[in-house]
Order: sequence, then structure tokens, then C-alpha cells
Amino acid sequence: MIHYLDEEEEINKLKEKYEKVEAVINSRREQRGKYRTFSQNINLAFEYIDDCIDSYEFSLLISCYTLSEKLFKHFIYEMLDKDSHRNTYLNLFINNKINPNKFSPNVKIESINKELSNYKDKYELLLSKTHTSLKKYDEMINARHKYAHANNYPMRFEDYKEVIFTIEYLIFEYKLFLGNINLRINMQKDFKKIESEILKICGKGQNHINFRNYSVKELRDNIKKFLKKYRNLMINVELLKNIVQSFEELERFDLRTKDQILFYDLCKKISISISSI
Repeated sequence: MIHYLDEEEEINKLKEKYEKVEAVINSRREQRGKYRTFSQNINLAFEYIDDCIDSYEFSLLISCYTLSEKLFKHFIYEMLDKDSHRNTYLNLFINNKINPNKFSPNVKIESINKELSNYKDKYELLLSKTHTSLKKYDEMINARHKYAHANNYPMRFEDYKEVIFTIEYLIFEYKLFLGNINLRINMQKDFKKIESEILKICGKGQNHINFRNYSVKELRDNIKKFLKKYRNLMINVELLKNIVQSFEELERFDLRTKDQILFYDLCKKISISISSI
């Protein structure tokens, strides 16, 4: 729970809605003729049915944005112990400053990252804002504003899955920030160290990797330690699960094969999954 908000129930409801919208959209695409026949049988213009399905898809945009904002608001409420202080005036002050009916925080990735770093020095999101899924999420935020102010709908349905994965990832960040910030900061340090080592290898190129070089062995040792400490926290978050699995693959890599190209390709794959560079 994040300040009385059941985040697991909320994200599951959003995933359910996505699956329903996907089923309807696929059904219309695959059986358009039957929809036309249905509209004729019930004496209803086909375009009305078409518009209803489009509106159902558009509602997914609203649902994604609404949950994103709700989660971030409740995260801030939890940090401030909103409505939980013995001092009545303090409760009133907080409610006046961040009135639930008026408080509308900026929920783009860069703004979230900046806001959280204001509360904890040196904190930053594990995943870069250039990560493909996080960019899709920001596009969703922009699309919501365009839809609200100009009735323009610039979203592609195919992008919603990445948007939902990003919301799930942000829940992970909020809960760990609230539950064990020191563990989260240590995870960040360890993660950034591995990321730096991998990007350094990628920068050298596949023909310049020396398995006898200490940095390669150190990288595998650091990954092993990282997985031991954080694997169970990350494995159930879709955007992080991919990284965990890639780390596991790299940690198991048999250096005795001395296959530099395979090792380089694996490092490149991990660098893309981390930051989409």
C-alpha cells in the first residue's frame, strides 16, 4: 500500500483493461465484415460501432495517465504522512498545500527523477529517461495533454504495453524509496558501476576485449554480487527482469571459450536494455 492506495490492485486493473481493449481491437481488425453485418442486423450505422471501439481505446490513455498521477500523489502523501500527524494544524497545512482535488504533479520521467532527488541526495532512477519504454511513457503523458486540450490522439496502441511496464517499474521505485532508501541507494551505486563497466567494454569494440584483463573478471564478480543482493527485488518487474536475465547470462559466460565477439554482443545487448544507447 502507498498511502492507502493498493498499487498492486491498480496496476492489475490497468493490465486487465489493456487486454480487453487489445481483444476488441484485434477482433475488429480480423472480423470487420462480421461487424458490418452486425451493424446492419441491428440497424445501427457501422461508424457508430467503430467510434465506440476507438473511444474504448482512447479511454486507456486516460487510465494510464490517471494511475500515473495517482501513484505519484500517493507517494508524496506517504512521505509527508498526510493526515497522520498529531498536530491538527500541520495536517491542515499539508492539505492546503497539496489539496487532493487540485494537486496535479508533473509525472514525466525527468520531473519524477528530479522530485525524488530533492528528497534524497544523489538519488536517480535506475533506468535512464532514454530507455525505450520510459520514452514511450513520456509520449503517453504528452498524448494525454494533446487529447485533453486539442482532442488530438497521437498514441499508437502498440506502445501501451511499454507504458504499463514503465508504470509498474515506477511503483517499484516508489515502494523501495519509501521502504528502504539506503538499500535503494546502494543498489543504484552497484548498478551504475556495472553499467559503467559494460559501456566501457562496448566502447572499446569487439576486437579489443582481453579476457585476461582484470576489468572483465571484475565485471563478472560485481554482477554475481549484485544478483545475490538484488535479484529477488527486481525479477518480478518486467523492465528489470530483462536486465536480471541478461546479467545472469553474462555472469554464467565461460571466459575459457575466449569468444570475444559473443561476449561483446552480450554486453551490447545489456547496454541497450539498460539505457537504449
